[in-house]
Amino acid sequence: MCLDTVTKINLDKSGVGWKVFVMRGDKVYGLYYGEKQARTINIWLKEKDFRDGGELQYPYGFHIYTSKGDAAKWVFALERGKVIRVKYRKGHTLGTQVDRGVIVAKEMLILPNQLK
Repeated sequence: MCLDTVTKINLDKSGVGWKVFVMRGDKVYGLYYGEKQARTINIWLKEKDFRDGGELQYPYGFHIYTSKGDAAKWVFALERGKVIRVKYRKGHTLGTQVDRGVIVAKEMLILPNQLK
């Protein structure tokens, strides 16, 4: 998953956003990168632990939607996935992905009360 446009770089943002995951039983997995490795809930995850390689025009990171509605549109388009609210820190790049707002962050926390 790559950004189509990059609007701001070299940021250091923290906040809340929405990420699309695949649920297998009570386990959470990514849609693309690191999809074979379950994500730990309520622990800060580092993107480097899930990176699959490749080259980008901006630093690696978790792609987190800035609005729940945009994340839900992605789930609808893919016909799979679940939108889960996450916290992020070390957000370094803002941009768009298929005309939807995304922040790219080095660290992410999957909130435990969002899985149901």
